[in-house]
Amino acid sequence: MSIVREIEIISAYYGCNTIAAVNVTESVRKLVAQNESEDETVRIPVSPMTFSIEDPCPGHKKSLTVKYRVIGRKADMIVKSAVDGENVVIVLYEPEFTVESAVYGTNNIWKDITIDFQNYLSDPLNPTTITVDQHFTNQFLWGHDIAPGVVKTLTLEVRKANDSQGQGSVVICANDGDEFDIAVLCH
Repeated sequence: MSIVREIEIISAYYGCNTIAAVNVTESVRKLVAQNESEDETVRIPVSPMTFSIEDPCPGHKKSLTVKYRVIGRKADMIVKSAVDGENVVIVLYEPEFTVESAVYGTNNIWKDITIDFQNYLSDPLNPTTITVDQHFTNQFLWGHDIAPGVVKTLTLEVRKANDSQGQGSVVICANDGDEFDIAVLCH
């Protein structure tokens, strides 16, 4: 059973990179407050029509970037962004598990991808099955191979959200080419 959580919209801007973006923070706050979806997510269509504004840069691809935080959580703000024709998805429920830490690399070279991994898993549209492959590298490391030609390991520390019995966290290690499902491993 998921727990509905409160969020605070910090800022929301719509526009393109060649012209100043339009502040649509109040519009996004209203959309979140009026949410009536059954899956406890807010899907904000990226379009000037969503915010009842004129196209700030006709003929150019625009994006919506929303910064928010979950009230009562110590985590930093979450940033979600999408381009015209897509949706920014804000999740209002507490997931069944949380990623405490996520690092990827070798003994000598590694990258902390905790925040990126948390943001990825906070979107219910993203699968919990992870394959450590080129798609993974593109998703979390922007296509940059931090140690070419060397097998790297993804190490996750995951905690059940409703860990009332203090069972602690689960550590998941996966090498390049491995596939696992976080939801299955955390039950």
